[in-house]
Amino acid sequence: MLAAEKNTNIIISLISIVPIIVTILIFIIQSYREKKIKANKYFDTLYNSTFELREKISNYVGFDWYYEFCMTVIQNPEANESILLYLNNVNNMFYSTIESVITKYHLNRLIPIKLYNRLISLVSYIEYYRQVENNQEKFDNYTKFVAYCAKTKTIKKRYYKIKDFNWVGIRQSDIKDNRVKNNISIFYDNMTEKDVRPNQNLIDPTNFYKNELKKIKNKKPIMLYNQKWAYIFKDVSKNYAKVNDNILLDFLNDKFMIREYMMEFGIKCFSSIIFENIDLEIEKLKDNIYSNAWVVQEINGSGGYGTWLLTEKNQKSVLPLLKSNFKRYIISKYYEQNIPVNVTVMVSEKQTVVFPASIQIIEIHNNQLMYRGNDFIAFRDLSDKLKESVLRTASNISNALRLKGYKGIAGIDLMIVDEDVYFCEVNPRFQASSPILSKYLLDKKITIQKKVKNRITNSHKYESFDLLKLNANAFEGVINTSVNFYDEINYSCYYYFKDKNDNQDINYKMKQLNKVVDNDGYTAFSKLDENSYLFRAILSKKICQISPDNTVWLSDNIRINKRPELKETLKIALLNQGVRVNSKVKAELKEAVFDAIDFYIVKDDMYINSPIDCPLVEYSPFSIEKIGEEYFLQFNGANYSKIIIEKNQIEDKINFSERNSLYLSTDRLRINPILGCDYKSIGKGCKFCDFPNKNKVFTKKELIDAYDYSRTNLNYSHILIGGGAVIDFKNEEIVLDLIRYIRNKEPQKGITLMSVPLPKHKLRLYKEAGITDVSFNIEIFDQGTAEKIMPAKSTFNREYYFNILKSSKEIWNHYGDVRTIIMVGFDRYENLLTNISYLNKIGVQPVLSVFRPLKYSELANNLPPTNEYLYKLYNDCLGIIAPNNLGPKCKLCKNNTLSL
Repeated sequence: MLAAEKNTNIIISLISIVPIIVTILIFIIQSYREKKIKANKYFDTLYNSTFELREKISNYVGFDWYYEFCMTVIQNPEANESILLYLNNVNNMFYSTIESVITKYHLNRLIPIKLYNRLISLVSYIEYYRQVENNQEKFDNYTKFVAYCAKTKTIKKRYYKIKDFNWVGIRQSDIKDNRVKNNISIFYDNMTEKDVRPNQNLIDPTNFYKNELKKIKNKKPIMLYNQKWAYIFKDVSKNYAKVNDNILLDFLNDKFMIREYMMEFGIKCFSSIIFENIDLEIEKLKDNIYSNAWVVQEINGSGGYGTWLLTEKNQKSVLPLLKSNFKRYIISKYYEQNIPVNVTVMVSEKQTVVFPASIQIIEIHNNQLMYRGNDFIAFRDLSDKLKESVLRTASNISNALRLKGYKGIAGIDLMIVDEDVYFCEVNPRFQASSPILSKYLLDKKITIQKKVKNRITNSHKYESFDLLKLNANAFEGVINTSVNFYDEINYSCYYYFKDKNDNQDINYKMKQLNKVVDNDGYTAFSKLDENSYLFRAILSKKICQISPDNTVWLSDNIRINKRPELKETLKIALLNQGVRVNSKVKAELKEAVFDAIDFYIVKDDMYINSPIDCPLVEYSPFSIEKIGEEYFLQFNGANYSKIIIEKNQIEDKINFSERNSLYLSTDRLRINPILGCDYKSIGKGCKFCDFPNKNKVFTKKELIDAYDYSRTNLNYSHILIGGGAVIDFKNEEIVLDLIRYIRNKEPQKGITLMSVPLPKHKLRLYKEAGITDVSFNIEIFDQGTAEKIMPAKSTFNREYYFNILKSSKEIWNHYGDVRTIIMVGFDRYENLLTNISYLNKIGVQPVLSVFRPLKYSELANNLPPTNEYLYKLYNDCLGIIAPNNLGPKCKLCKNNTLSL
């Protein structure tokens, strides 16, 4: 009875709370519906505003905009305002969304893949605004929502996954094995010593690929380095990842037809003509394209093979090769001064991504213009105007490809000539630079910042996509990446080929490069033919420099070097490439000026100042080794000559003033009137110089005491007064008194004054005090360049320098008594020769000093000219000036100049 009553009470209690539960459920359902409706409303607004944005921006900027990040958009007031308004509105919308889990969930389910990818592409603009405003939380809700979507199954299942492919390519290292199911490449880690490493551009790899494709057992789609292979290998498999139409690919690979097509869109192309091989004659070429050098290309060549440099000088050797097989060639003028650029783009139906561009490394081998690498870092040295022009051209070409129905990855080769950007060709395939780009893509993630206990931490929520997946998804109309043209990729790459190099030199270079090498099966025992691909190096350093003549200088320390045979080429190489010293040897050396050491090469009777701490010096073929008690200069690990290294004669125990106002190099004593540089102190120092700010002006007593110490303890033949620029002449009397004091003590010693140009009326005063020769260093001839690199010194314009030099010549009238240093590496070549010739005409001795990137200077990451450039300049100067007239006049002081 009690149990029944108890059960009844429980039932009554349950019945009594049912209305409450029902009320709660109704509230939850109503709330759920409201949030679902809210999500629908948000979606409609988001969808319409996102796709309307494309049309709106296109109208403002005057070209078809496909969500690519572009400074032209930012710099257009209406377009920029529209982007900001859109991002603000969406960010506010996402604020409400993120606050509600249910609304966020519903909105995410509604978003189609094409809309989601437009949202991702606009993250590039957010990153830009964050950087400009130094506000890492700007549009934070926007990036949080995009990151949330990226993690959900709804989005993830629509993309190809990491191991969804088999890969067929050139080098195994292009695609790491753990990123694909199978990696079929011509060059692979397990190549045997019996396998001859070929040059992939000179062989037909069809049988190799077909045999390997037959071994694939899984059903994963096959991604191809070159889409054309899908049609060549169609009898083996039809399971290729989506590729473009074969007729379209043939059209894009035709260098003449694609140029004609691009010109319809107003894209600049070089004038070119078609010749059949039997009609090739120099005089016929001149009638059509007047020049003394031409680029002759096979209609469908790649990698530089089939791209010939034909000149009047080499025609006897090149023309027979061009005529040997029936072919049609596209021919255009060869521009010696050019900057080749490559841009990778990704094209889908309604979206474009223009990736960061790279400088292409093109070398002439056997009269062919060969691709040898790329440098993403060096591209950033171009002017903003040129970079924008490259972006605009690449975007326009992408739009032209889209109109043809092209989808996926493509490489665009451009060339900069005379500050204009010209289209060369489209490569409808992956690029030799693709591994670097993929490496960067895999590292890049959208950063979401979180506050944890009042501390901001970074949390990466956004999945990375490499080029394989982006390429596959592009065919589905989506390109899911926030990477854009302005991202900074800090990599460069160089490809090594046999190129008639000795095996010993090849293997020494590979050993030097060590950890940055992808050897793709190459070993010291590999069998090679004359054109074999060996290995490549991917470095996190710049290996190229844009020259003043708008050409590309590749660091000689990256090349495989042969030992210089001439005394002058040896000196140039040591000045330019530097010398390696191990830590044990370095501890025993006296470090000279310019991050270098001074030594004497016994074999060549030559003094040299060679850098030991400059960019890429770790890959120099030169090294100094200590064997027993003697030092030897080595080249690629083999002894070249015994050397005598200059030791430090100035004792550390002497007082501060004596130690810091004195410097002894070879037979020259330098006395510095100040410590540091006045110009550096006001923020206008020379960018190539590593002098510190001025922190002391030495007194007359300090300078005389230092000199007295030198006269007693040091061995020198002549004296230099200078070092560090002085804004005014407040300490002029101190300097004059020092000169008079020296002249009184050592009446026969030469005393040089090196300073900014003195006022004309002061010149004779220094002559009378005891100065025997002067050096007023013009350094850079071009006034505009001087103003950028030497902001203070350039206030003395070039004409003023020449006038002071001519006036000085009237006072110090022996040749070599009046000199000026010229910094080689900043002026155009012809401008250098013209001005050097003028200096010689007025009796002023030019001193050629090669630009050296000093580690504490503003130009520390720049690279010097090439050895080839310097040797040509040296010889051309000898055609103007007698060999002994290249300064300075002291043989030992030539140790750091382009002279013997």
